[in-house]
Amino acid sequence: MTHKFLKTETMREKRQAVKKILLSSATRSVLMMIILVVGILHVVQISNVSTRGYDVSALERKVTLMERELDKIEYEIAMNRTMESIEGRLAANDFAQVTNARYVHAGALQTVVAQR
Repeated sequence: MTHKFLKTETMREKRQAVKKILLSSATRSVLMMIILVVGILHVVQISNVSTRGYDVSALERKVTLMERELDKIEYEIAMNRTMESIEGRLAANDFAQVTNARYVHAGALQTVVAQR
């Protein structure tokens, strides 16, 4: 007993149905839209990465300049801490150098104070 309603598809018919679906204009349109969206997202991502790379390189240049400035300031501090520099500034500002300093204790706190 064969029923007309129970139809089994052959492999050839299944392949043809799949080809028909894949080659339809709707399927091609959907695939083109997906490719277009993925392409646009890719371009946006690359643009963001390159912008961030430019920002990072600008910040690295600023760091380098600040490190150089810090080195200069540390050099000036070191030069101003030398005894020759201190004595030169004392002479330039008409300060007198203490020759005979005498130190005394100022009471119960054991604080040492210089006396002229």
